[in-house]
Amino acid sequence: MDEVDLQARRLIHQSFVCTGCRIDLLDLAWALGCNAAEARGCFERLAAQHVVVLEPGSGEIEMAMPFSAVARPHEVFIGAHSYWANCAWDALGILAAMGKNGRVVSSCPDCQERIELRIDDGQLTADSAMLMHLVVPARRWWDDIRFT
Repeated sequence: MDEVDLQARRLIHQSFVCTGCRIDLLDLAWALGCNAAEARGCFERLAAQHVVVLEPGSGEIEMAMPFSAVARPHEVFIGAHSYWANCAWDALGILAAMGKNGRVVSSCPDCQERIELRIDDGQLTADSAMLMHLVVPARRWWDDIRFT
């Protein structure tokens, strides 16, 4: 990964951390001091390296693991900030990556029952016992990352 792509990666994740939202193509171009075509190249190279997932059609960022740019059933709350996660695993990843206390609100994909998890001082707590089932083995996640 060259220095421009590395800087783009930092800016993408910084946007999610600071605002809960993705950085758009034109804002990335401005921050990098380049044109839109060069910023699009960054997006495409980062997507090829599985750093981000781009929305079909618009080419904007849909996912920058562990963050999601679109509403998902997994929401993470850290203080007054909230973030969407791609899956339950990514929701816990947001808390771990940021090293913060917080909570995850989600729902059971089978019965739709509300699930709430908390991380306090690095410890996971929940209102009841639970099981997380990863449907797809990790080695196959990128076969269809949206399904995973």
